[in-house]
Amino acid sequence: MRYTKKQIEEMDKTERPWKATVSHKWLRFLCNNKKARILDFGCGKRATMPQVLRDQGYKNAFGYDIMFEEHKTEDQDRFNGTLEKSAFNALGTATMWGSEWQDHKTFFWHYIVVSNVINIQPTKEHIYSTLKTINSLIKPKTTAIINYPTNPRTLPEISNGMFRDMIDDVFNANPKHKVLCTFGSHGVIALIKGGGK
Repeated sequence: MRYTKKQIEEMDKTERPWKATVSHKWLRFLCNNKKARILDFGCGKRATMPQVLRDQGYKNAFGYDIMFEEHKTEDQDRFNGTLEKSAFNALGTATMWGSEWQDHKTFFWHYIVVSNVINIQPTKEHIYSTLKTINSLIKPKTTAIINYPTNPRTLPEISNGMFRDMIDDVFNANPKHKVLCTFGSHGVIALIKGGGK
């Protein structure tokens, strides 16, 4: 699903330079394998959390954000619009865009972290589209960690219960997926364990 320039600008305003989020705390609790392939889906144009994870020893932590597809950034200019493996390793960045993202979509990810992404989607249709994209990345034995924080929310009318129903609609379409939602003052955390096709 496409975004307007204004929608992208509004989503970009919500990026924070956090060193830890609820989703990433869950990741560190669940994942003790420093070689696990981790995708931070919606990492923001600064890709803070993939870099923090790499600094913590998770050497296969990567980030992807719609900004890389929709909005050319100064970070992309460093690579002249592409991300070569040698530049990736030499600069220690953890972002993907363009053709590299297309290549990585088919990879197996042990963990997919989606932190503060769903809550800033501009429409309910964008939420469903984003969840379906995440679902397309889940393979057997992939664990997805998705949060829906209480603040900020672009669509406050999407309650915690409605979000849980959206999670069920998308991820329980595969009866082999295991889905668990936890509720708290932080909002909702959804854990999805990929099952066979």
